Amino acid sequence: MVIMVFVPSAARAGDLQEATRLLDILEYEEALKAAEHVLKSPSSGPHELMAAYRIKGLSLSALGQANRSLTAFKKLLAIDPSFRLSPDMSPKLAAPFDQAVAMLRTQKGLELEHHPPKPEGSLAGLALKITLKSDPLRMVKTVQMWFRTDLDEKERRMVAHIKKPGMVIMKLPAGFLAGEIRYYFKATNKHGATLALLGSLAKPFVLVANKAKAPARLVLAPVPALAREPVAPPESIPPVKPPGRTEEEPASWYKTWWFWTAAGVATAMIVGGVVLAADSGDTVGPADYGIRIE
Repeated sequence: MVIMVFVPSAARAGDLQEATRLLDILEYEEALKAAEHVLKSPSSGPHELMAAYRIKGLSLSALGQANRSLTAFKKLLAIDPSFRLSPDMSPKLAAPFDQAVAMLRTQKGLELEHHPPKPEGSLAGLALKITLKSDPLRMVKTVQMWFRTDLDEKERRMVAHIKKPGMVIMKLPAGFLAGEIRYYFKATNKHGATLALLGSLAKPFVLVANKAKAPARLVLAPVPALAREPVAPPESIPPVKPPGRTEEEPASWYKTWWFWTAAGVATAMIVGGVVLAADSGDTVGPADYGIRIE
């Protein structure tokens, strides 16, 4: 189950410094109590926890509680397998630590893994996967995602309670409106102290909503055909008529102008001939006349 909550600022200052001071003056029981305060403080980070486990282990070793000292040193090495005590440390006090190193030589320490997703559109509903790959002593009780957005400067967190290593999914709310989120992860103990970090407040993971729109497509709308006058097939086009002419039926040959003109000329010649003959006193007899049309 993942729960998102507001986080008030809280800190327990001075406990680690006090535990260190008490260890230096050989006040082991008091140093042990001060170290326990650091281990139970939600404001403690990996470095503070490692320092507190060191003080606890040495104090228990000095008080003759070797088994409890060994457990404290194992937890220290689970946070950072590469940690080593100072070479000038008393061999008697360091004995449980050396035993823990030998026992955990091939064992992995606490390890978190996360691969940021690629947002498609908004960040709403986006699933962020975080994997607790290794927790040798089952120290981790919660995996937390701490984040800030571009809409709210307050730091918030989402918490997943776990019992063993595996994957945890942190899903942003469906109504998540921010366009940017900066986040990191913590693995915490039962008191809320941070055992391991992935990312940090100073160097967070960053996700930005991908609001780039797809390029507009150019769609060509169909162009309506221009209105045109219907064109008749060539064979149906009527012949062009000269101005002033009307359509007539072809005239018969005896109704044409050239026929009557020729006839008029012939008649005039006949009449003239008769007149000339009458004047000359010649007898007019029958005569054959023909009309030649050229």
